[in-house]
Amino acid sequence: MRKTVFASFAALLKTNRNLDLEEGFLIAEIFMALKKTGFTAYAAAHREFFVMCAAEELRLRSDLLEALCEFLTEKGIMRKTGPGTFRAESRFFSDQGPIPFLLAYKTACNSLTGLLDGSTTYGKDVARDARYLGTGTKLIFPLLGEIFKTRGIKTVLDLGCGNGAFLLTLAETLPGFRGIGIDIDAPTVEEATAALRVSPHNDSIRIREGDVRHPELFPPDVGSPEALVGMGIFHEFRKDGSLVPLLNRYKTRFPKARLFLVEFDTPGWDELREKPEGPKRRGAAIYRLMHHVSEQGLPQSKDEWRKTLEETAWRVVDMHTGPNRLVAFECQ
Repeated sequence: MRKTVFASFAALLKTNRNLDLEEGFLIAEIFMALKKTGFTAYAAAHREFFVMCAAEELRLRSDLLEALCEFLTEKGIMRKTGPGTFRAESRFFSDQGPIPFLLAYKTACNSLTGLLDGSTTYGKDVARDARYLGTGTKLIFPLLGEIFKTRGIKTVLDLGCGNGAFLLTLAETLPGFRGIGIDIDAPTVEEATAALRVSPHNDSIRIREGDVRHPELFPPDVGSPEALVGMGIFHEFRKDGSLVPLLNRYKTRFPKARLFLVEFDTPGWDELREKPEGPKRRGAAIYRLMHHVSEQGLPQSKDEWRKTLEETAWRVVDMHTGPNRLVAFECQ
């Protein structure tokens, strides 16, 4: 058996698959570094840039930055337009690319050995970086905005609001909009509040620190919003069996509001393998795995979500299908 395993591994090394792994690893590490140093934003803002100028403005090593740009050009991610000048050619430079996900879970993945052998505990010794979460759900913002406009909804409570991006999007599209965001992560709340101070929508949006597990403890200025929105948060309460009671407490606390529960349609492993090969299946597999790594409540399929909601005091009145496996359950 051991000889067979080593023979298979040796065969792997003779193919291009090991190069794919090495290149994928390097590209991920490069982009996380470029994101943290501000270079991805710089490259996205400039149609074409000179490496020396970028390095000087961002206080980076010009020789290493140029080498990274050359490598990314070799991989078709950038384009070299002249001596020392380059242009970004990939969505990796966008917030909708994979880099926020990599940064959010980098620490957890670096601790995978300890998580596997039990010497490291998630939530105590290591945790994901909440500042980079929530970018995947941005794809459904336009759809929800249109629904709210059709329903005449102008007051929204965003549960687990992160940096407040969804509320800012609504403020830009809905006249007379007012929103409140609740998030448990203090640094995220501080960053969102600071960003709002220089925003033209500062008077219409408030961000508060709070625990979405306890709606009865929300600050008084939450008021009576017309809509509650929870994007990618409620699956975290499936693991300990608290989800249904929690949703019922929201119904008691906000009896006249509509609930928009947004989750990724994520089948179980066996059901997933019956799906056709493609980006949706690959994305669902990654999403499910990372929830095991971070010991969160596990995601589930849209059919399972409907069954779960039927056990609560809420009534599903519509189901809206968005991009990238996103589903929004509209409940009353």
